[in-house]
Amino acid sequence: MGHHAPRDLGFIMDLPTDLVYEILQHLHPIDLYTLVRTNKTLRALLLSKESYSTWRNSYTLHPDIPTCPADISYPKWTTLLFGPDECDKCGSNYAMPDIAFRANYCESCIMRNYMDKGMYPHVLESHPDHKDTLWPLLRFSYQWSGYTYFKGEFRKQYLPNDVTQREHEVTSFLKRIDADISKADREYRVYRWSRVQEVRAYMAHVESCNTWYMEVYRKVKDAHSGLSLRLATRCSRILVKRGFHPRDISSSLVQNALHASHITRLRGLRFRTVLKRIEVWVTAAARMRSADEKKDLLQKRQKLVDDTYHQYAMSRFSTDIWSSLPPAEVVRDLGYFKGFIESESDELGKLCQDRATAELDGFIETTFEKPKRGLTLASLLTNGKMKDYLGKGHPQEFDVLELATSVFSCPPCEAEVKCASDASAVVGWNELKNHLHCSPAREKASSTTPTPSTSAVKDKVATPLELPLRADKGGARDAISLLRLLALDPLTTTAEDMDKLDPRFLCMCCSPETSKGLTGRRAMGWRECLAHLHHMKLVTSQGAHYVPSWMLLTEEATRSVRYHENMLNPFPKKSSWSCKHCSLHFQKGVDRSCANDHVKNVHKIERPRQDIDFCFVPGKNKHRRKLFVVTLEPPVHYRCTKCPDAKSFRLWSLRPLQAHLADKHDIRENHDIGYISIDISQRTSEDLMVEEMHHP
Repeated sequence: MGHHAPRDLGFIMDLPTDLVYEILQHLHPIDLYTLVRTNKTLRALLLSKESYSTWRNSYTLHPDIPTCPADISYPKWTTLLFGPDECDKCGSNYAMPDIAFRANYCESCIMRNYMDKGMYPHVLESHPDHKDTLWPLLRFSYQWSGYTYFKGEFRKQYLPNDVTQREHEVTSFLKRIDADISKADREYRVYRWSRVQEVRAYMAHVESCNTWYMEVYRKVKDAHSGLSLRLATRCSRILVKRGFHPRDISSSLVQNALHASHITRLRGLRFRTVLKRIEVWVTAAARMRSADEKKDLLQKRQKLVDDTYHQYAMSRFSTDIWSSLPPAEVVRDLGYFKGFIESESDELGKLCQDRATAELDGFIETTFEKPKRGLTLASLLTNGKMKDYLGKGHPQEFDVLELATSVFSCPPCEAEVKCASDASAVVGWNELKNHLHCSPAREKASSTTPTPSTSAVKDKVATPLELPLRADKGGARDAISLLRLLALDPLTTTAEDMDKLDPRFLCMCCSPETSKGLTGRRAMGWRECLAHLHHMKLVTSQGAHYVPSWMLLTEEATRSVRYHENMLNPFPKKSSWSCKHCSLHFQKGVDRSCANDHVKNVHKIERPRQDIDFCFVPGKNKHRRKLFVVTLEPPVHYRCTKCPDAKSFRLWSLRPLQAHLADKHDIRENHDIGYISIDISQRTSEDLMVEEMHHP
């Protein structure tokens, strides 16, 4: 036969036909399918009737492939298994083989040719009682779209031709039964039984084919994934050799890039083009990683500085000072700490404890001096008393801040709560220091302070050093109105003096409140009075509160009001407690139970002790406490004298008090014993005006 070129199968055609069939039967079915599609002569041989044994033997030699059913030829079965995903109806792509119906259908053809039970409402209309017996006689498919295959009774799809044919057969049997033809009923039962068995065997074969499909799919997918991963790994090695860091090389990114460009070999122009694109992505990833690492390093250094500062503050200051210390953000800008945080080193580094302590000592010594001087000057400027300034360094330079008439407000805190708050009237250095760092956009303090020669000032003057506090001239006048009502000297009375007196006032400018038939007014402390007037001047335009009018409560009435206030505002306050063993709650407190649990669980102290293991941290209070309403009409001016001291300050109206005496103290007959009446008003602004008119 001579020499033939490799892969040249032309010589086979010179062989006898029987020998050709003998040779071809040893090929894989998919190889036979390929020969049918590529060679006309072999196509004619393999599609002829004589080729049946060739196809059968080929399938026998490859038992892993689903066997060809009797209702379809071997060539068609092979095409169904290994052919392209082209629709048999319209030729569209993306048509998954449907073994149940021996065809490939795209989604649109499935919508036109498949039907479910709901689309056959009139099936067996002449014998409606036998509808349910029809469906088990039909083959069905779970395929709902070209590439979607679900299981479930409600997903079953049928071919219209199958339904029509079976309906005709069943109707024929039923008509014979209706006509009382001999053995018709028995023949129908035999037909149904045999047909059901056929369908079960048919669908079992379909299920085995679908299982084979899924196994082949998984194998192909795993093989493709393995190949893709190996290519990506080799490509990553090339990138590492070119100087890229392995952490910047995303295996999935490389794998997707190679897959999208159909790269199967790491050479050639197309690969080099893709590699350049991948290098751009890896370079961007390297920049992002570097930035993230730098950011993470900065955050770790900031936390180290914060922890050092918190431990320093905890060891040097009592809890009543914590809330007034500068925030950690300010400390980070100090020279030593700033240099440490912004160091170019890639290592975290360590803080020198001695140097850090020295830096903090110097900072804390001067941190309050400039703000305190700025607030002093602002208060004097606002009230027109710059001539009283004692000068820098005088022992009594800052005494003016302790006066009850040195009133400030904190706009950032007011804006946060959007209502009257203690931040609307900040009086005394103990309160002022808690608001030095409230402004979210606080700029670094300027080294320049205002001079005593500063000209005219408005009612509200911004304090120097960009502090958030604002001196309030109107608040000073309001404070004087309260001091005059108490017969105290505005020039010497301090905020501490007022806090010790702790009087209660009713605002007579406000309309009385009425609830459940009772009319009264809210009792306020002196700071709450100033905050109330400040807020009312902002939100009202009538000017009713520009000339304040007060009622000062008697000492007896004030005691009763304090009793009711404690009922309305039970201790402990929320979010004001801190652990004393660590700095976890230093900047943001928690409630008492959380602090107690923290000490138990973290520090393993079985019985935490207040003020030793955890403590209350006084700080700026942006929210007002609940105020007690003193009822004026009908009068509620009675107190029970039979109750223990802790409850004896409760105020009663007469009828409820008499019922209380009868129920709790068994006083029923004599209603004039067991209680006292107290006076509410000690003095009003109108009384003061009358006194001043008679004694100018």
